[in-house]
Amino acid sequence: MTPRSIVAVGIVSGTLVAKMTKRVAKNKAEYLTGFLRSGTERIGLTAFDKDVVAALAAMDKGEPLAVSGQIDLNEWTDKKTGEPRSGLRITALRLMS
Repeated sequence: MTPRSIVAVGIVSGTLVAKMTKRVAKNKAEYLTGFLRSGTERIGLTAFDKDVVAALAAMDKGEPLAVSGQIDLNEWTDKKTGEPRSGLRITALRLMS
């Protein structure tokens, strides 16, 4: 597995795949993770900003949204097949729904 690298800063639009999942960081800060479908792509979505977290927490599966933020290429090895995999993830800085 290689480290994540910044691909771009930009805007991604689509619909929520499911309700966002609330998580707690080591420093006790709450953040959300989930996925957004944009066309045929499934893009990971993470939010740390408290205003963005609050807005995303109120959204339901299938709701349209657009987010701006840091877009990363996430690379990993599939645990079942051992094959290398990759996908996009955006860390949301602003939300436009």
